[in-house]
Amino acid sequence: MNRNLYYRKYGLCAIVLSMLICAACAESIEDKFLRLEKEGESHYSARQYSEALAVWKQTLAMRPDDVGILSRIGETYLRLAEISNAEETFRKVVKIKPDAWSAWLELGKIRLISWDVASAQEIFDRFGQHLTRSSAGYIFRGDIRMLKNDLYEAELDYRQALAIDPESQPALGRLAICLLGQEKKGEAEKIYATLAGLKPDNPDTLIQMANFWKLADDIGQAEQQYLKVVELEPEDLGLQMALAEFYVDTEQNAKAMTVLEKILNASPDNKAASQMRVEVLLNQGSMNQAGKALDSLYADYHNDMAIQMLKGKYHLMIREPGIAMIHFKDVVDKEPNFPLGHYCLGLAYLAGGQNQLGFQSLVKALSLDTEFYDAELALADYYYKTKEYDLCLEHAGRIAEKEPENYRSHLIMGNAYLAQGKYQDAQGKFRSAQLINPESKSPPYFMAMAAELSGEKDAALMLYRDLLDRYTELADAGMRYANLLIQMGKINEARQYFENAAESQPNNPYLRHILGEIYVASGESEAGEKAYGQAVAIDPQMTFSYLKIAEIMKNKGEVDKQIDVLKTAIENVPGFTDAYMELAGIYRRNNQMDEAIATIRTAVAMDQNDPVLANNLASLYLDAGLEFNKAFELAHDAYEKRPDDPAFADTLGWAYFHKGIYGQAVWYLKEAAGLMAGSSLENSDIWEKEKAIVHHHLEMALKANEERDVAE
Repeated sequence: MNRNLYYRKYGLCAIVLSMLICAACAESIEDKFLRLEKEGESHYSARQYSEALAVWKQTLAMRPDDVGILSRIGETYLRLAEISNAEETFRKVVKIKPDAWSAWLELGKIRLISWDVASAQEIFDRFGQHLTRSSAGYIFRGDIRMLKNDLYEAELDYRQALAIDPESQPALGRLAICLLGQEKKGEAEKIYATLAGLKPDNPDTLIQMANFWKLADDIGQAEQQYLKVVELEPEDLGLQMALAEFYVDTEQNAKAMTVLEKILNASPDNKAASQMRVEVLLNQGSMNQAGKALDSLYADYHNDMAIQMLKGKYHLMIREPGIAMIHFKDVVDKEPNFPLGHYCLGLAYLAGGQNQLGFQSLVKALSLDTEFYDAELALADYYYKTKEYDLCLEHAGRIAEKEPENYRSHLIMGNAYLAQGKYQDAQGKFRSAQLINPESKSPPYFMAMAAELSGEKDAALMLYRDLLDRYTELADAGMRYANLLIQMGKINEARQYFENAAESQPNNPYLRHILGEIYVASGESEAGEKAYGQAVAIDPQMTFSYLKIAEIMKNKGEVDKQIDVLKTAIENVPGFTDAYMELAGIYRRNNQMDEAIATIRTAVAMDQNDPVLANNLASLYLDAGLEFNKAFELAHDAYEKRPDDPAFADTLGWAYFHKGIYGQAVWYLKEAAGLMAGSSLENSDIWEKEKAIVHHHLEMALKANEERDVAE
């Protein structure tokens, strides 16, 4: 036989035989799917969550629409604390299978984790009739109501869950917490004992037991319970995240950071852990580190709503409300029904001086979630600042009624009563706040102030003294105490107390400043100047001390030294608005308009949201006969932020005059005159001069308007 023919014949047979053998040995797709599914379950049971996820992803590649595998992947993401990925996965499940009620339930829980109560409520409203076929559905609604602080209704839901499943450990744990929140301590302890008797080993239940002790204010027991849970499931990063969150909530930031670093070592790309790490850095005041970490997160997740919210919070904390507004606005544009987004946007607007927009955002947040207590208290605070005290009391009172233990509501109400001159009512609210939070310094301070304003000066002295003996660093309390002693003719007592305090605390700049006030009040201006100088030597950020030294120089007629002091203040405290204003005022009085304008322009460049600086620069431009269009723009923006300030109405009216729009000029100048008629300043001489200027501007505008009418 021909050799080539032989090789071709038998070589071909060998290839065919090999193919047949491989085909016989090959694993079918169905068998491979089942094998991988089982392998994933094996890893999951062994708490090897990363391995389980990797295997199930292979399985999913074979059946992309398998809701069972997708659900298991979603659950695994939760174990790995990858919340965004879990949410995205469960959304795929409900898109493929809209009646996958368990997936809808998981999505609702994830919304609650993100504190998006409104979205969780929306899910329940849509699918509640299906979800409540099991105890889990009632537990979910109870959780929503708990976050809304509707404890009575939440209790009913948890009891309904137990009616379906009497030994439901998640329901028992939540019911115990709910009862404790309603101050039904005995009943709560019985439910907790029942739960403990079941010897739970479910992580969710153990977390609820830890939360019970946290609410009972036994932080040590709560921590031990959290640590026990993490020890049982060391590979569950979700539980480690819960521990980190516990530490953040209880202000144990160093411990929180240790846990988060451990999570990030195991899972470097974990967004939730990276996000919480930024929160901890912000809590610790590590702004530079927080900013860098946040920039890195933002680069990878610039469209992520949670990162946008965190970015806004960061810029709000470093006093950049304009940038914060941009981020919060982006959030509410994407999620118009997100109450927290509107609330934060409102805070940013208020911080930037845009009060009306801030008010509107807070109202929107409250309309989306009527149980959003922080939004309602922010609204009460807004009304307090706008001197609408009855509305302030209405909103804060509503919170105090719904949540009697809400410290802030009592404090706001106390301040509103104080502003109304209802000193007894104010005292009552401050006492309530003190009982709720005995460690807070604010209630005793305001109680002392209420006593002082009501004429009970001896009682006020005792309260101030008691407060200062415990907290010597309270500059405002110290200043009020010193001033009250001076008013009562007890200046030697003031001198002796604060000299002793300064001697025992030589590095306390506030005590040096207060001593300066006492010396000046005694007619010892040189000693006062020395004390103020010591204050700024200890702390170059002591802004008021610079102003006091400048005032002494002014009184001595040493204008050059006054200017030098103010320039030093600006150099040491670049954002010191009052120093810029004082310095510009000197230049203005000396007719050095170029220097005055340059000074205020520098200040405006550093803080473009400050309406006082904008109004001052507009006024300077107008008086110098320069930049009329720019002056009008500045005056208009400033007036929008402070429409009730007569100085702002005057500047805008005068800007209209210079643009030749005399009718509008008259309107705003009349408004300025009206606002002045209903107001007063401590320095009546200055006030009379300001009134004279406004009336002069008004006369000029009226005359020009009449002449124009005659000409027409």
